[in-house]
Amino acid sequence: MTEVKALIRAGIKAYQAEAAVGGVSGRAAAASTFTTDLILRVNFVGIGRFGVAFYSDMQMGWQLVGAKNERLTLECQQLQLMQAKVFYNQAGM
Repeated sequence: MTEVKALIRAGIKAYQAEAAVGGVSGRAAAASTFTTDLILRVNFVGIGRFGVAFYSDMQMGWQLVGAKNERLTLECQQLQLMQAKVFYNQAGM
């Protein structure tokens, strides 16, 4: 889970860096206009869409792993029951 948060933070920092460079390029930046240009250039909708898409992909992966683990558990139980059945048949019970 911490890896997911680190990747999302890295994506946000990349957007912020791009907005900062875009806000300064082409003209001398005053401190007052730099902040407003930076805020206007950050793609908050894109950051939000990226976060939602990333989380939904991770959730689907977690569900897939959970289903595989459940299937393996059921197969192991089935093998144990079949082994018990063979044991009882060999013992003549």
